Amino acid sequence: MVTADEKSGETVRLIKFDGSETAWHEWSIKTLQLAKSKGFWHVYAKDTKPIDDDAYLVSTDDDEKKKYKLND
Repeated sequence: MVTADEKSGETVRLIKFDGSETAWHEWSIKTLQLAKSKGFWHVYAKDTKPIDDDAYLVSTDDDEKKKYKLND
């Protein structure tokens, strides 16, 4: 487990995307690689689309509630 002291020296780099179609491929590869190196690639690989807040409150589907919570 990594302690807070060990993480204090880390830098998070943002990979900016300008919205152009020509830059999409390069940006997506860099973003996925960064996610993989940081250990959260699974977020991109799984369906974690949440339901909206109102639907969550009345839902009885445990899978939907789990997706909603995982989205945080």
